Amino acid sequence: MQTASTPKRDRESGTWKIASARGKADGTTVMSGDLVYLVNQLGSTSYLDVNGVPDPSSTGERYRVHTAATPNRNGNSGEWFLFAETSSPVDGAIRVGDVVHILSNWNNTSGGWLDTSGGGAPGGNGLHTALVSHYSNRANGFGAWRFDHA
Repeated sequence: MQTASTPKRDRESGTWKIASARGKADGTTVMSGDLVYLVNQLGSTSYLDVNGVPDPSSTGERYRVHTAATPNRNGNSGEWFLFAETSSPVDGAIRVGDVVHILSNWNNTSGGWLDTSGGGAPGGNGLHTALVSHYSNRANGFGAWRFDHA
């Protein structure tokens, strides 16, 4: 999986819906610590997923990520905890633009933190390879994410 320089590199490929993994209604405020599915909006429904295959280029990387047709292809492989660094006001809500760290719930949260490689992505038109790491922010923002409106 790769990151891109624009949210619409390939139509809706960079657009993701945050869906509760615990049954919270759509439109409910997303809170720091919520368990969610990240649902890609390009074509047929697909979910961000930890594939459990160790990354051979490991410099803190743990596993590769991809999309899957089901929300939990292997155990909790498609579940993610969202943790905001802070927000204003300080009420636990995650707002557009807040810095968020994303922890996989695969294998009882030992899947790792969503991260980027920092180097160019092999093949395709992406900027960086997306993966999971042992660390919430392995290197200077590689594990820091922000949400925006579609």
